[in-house]
Amino acid sequence: DFLAVTFVRPTTMIDEKAYPTKSYKIAFTKSKNLTNDMLKLVFVTGGEASLELSGKKYQVARGTISLVLPHEYGVISAKSATGLFLEIPYQNISADCRRLIFSINNRVVKVGEDDIPRINDLYSAISYEIDFDGKYKEDLITRYLYCLLVELLRRPVVKGDNVDTNIARSILFINDNYLEDITLADISLEAGVTVNYFCALFKNKIGINCNRYIKELKIRYAERLLVLNGLKAQEVAKKCGYASFSHFMSDFKSVTGKTPNTVKKDF
Repeated sequence: DFLAVTFVRPTTMIDEKAYPTKSYKIAFTKSKNLTNDMLKLVFVTGGEASLELSGKKYQVARGTISLVLPHEYGVISAKSATGLFLEIPYQNISADCRRLIFSINNRVVKVGEDDIPRINDLYSAISYEIDFDGKYKEDLITRYLYCLLVELLRRPVVKGDNVDTNIARSILFINDNYLEDITLADISLEAGVTVNYFCALFKNKIGINCNRYIKELKIRYAERLLVLNGLKAQEVAKKCGYASFSHFMSDFKSVTGKTPNTVKKDF
């Protein structure tokens, strides 16, 4: 499916289930792990919640939009808050939408009170386009999604504080150094745990092993260099820390399912 809209009945966040209906509200009443292989857009419409995203913690309230990338460590929790929640298969996002994602640096922003009804309408419109048979108007949903991503580019940034946990420290270290030749020993030392414990913890929290996570970060950066900077594949491979061009091509194909030239052509 192009788009999966995830909803929660207003009981607990553990009772999550996908309903392709016109209902689109989500109730945050417990901690919810947002980490999976989908791109997510979370819009808080009421109350206050805490969002831990890639090693940083944000206090999010009414009018906050957060973009969570595939396999990115994200946990949201609150005693009582409401919001809107979309999950989108990353590989099916249009070229225009993905170009916007490449341009977004901080992915937690705040919208003004006057704009909240319009954001609500965008979420509602996407939900409305999906019926019980899973049919949808792809072009229309893409336009709605594009509008939501534009909001992330033009809004004030919400600042986050570093979180002092094993997984948070490791994620921050990886995100800052993934273009360098870092090892599992380096990362586990930064996290303050043994290599074996770190590997098990990372796989449990993120859903993929650490090497795969680093590979996906590199290839997402490679896509950005190809599309926004117009660099050649050989130049991109070097900037992404690959000593072997064939190794880069293999990783690129395994993550995107395409060659660098095909990605540039698509965009």
